[in-house]
Amino acid sequence: MRKLAVTYRIPIIVFFLLNLADAALTHVALSRGAQELNPLMSHCTTHGGLFAVKILVCGLSVFLLLRFNRMSLIKYVNVGMVFVVCLNTFTLWSLT
Repeated sequence: MRKLAVTYRIPIIVFFLLNLADAALTHVALSRGAQELNPLMSHCTTHGGLFAVKILVCGLSVFLLLRFNRMSLIKYVNVGMVFVVCLNTFTLWSLT
C-alpha cells in the first residue's frame, strides 16, 4: 500500500489542485454573471459551500479509487479536469 501511495502522490495532488482551480474559476465566473451547469454545484453556489463540497467530493473520489484499486484512472480524470479548467478559463475570458 505504501508503494501505491508514493506512486500516485503527485497525480492526487494535481487532482486536488485542478479541482481547487475549477472552484475558484467557477466562483469568479459566477460573480461575473455566468451560470453553473452542474445541478449539484449550482445548489452549492446558491446555498454556499462550493469549496467545501468540492474538497469533499475530491476526497471521496480519491478514497473510492484507492478502495477499489483503480488509481490508474486518476491520470484520465486529471486530463478531464484540465479540460474543465480550460473551459472555465475560456468562459471568464469571454465574460470580460
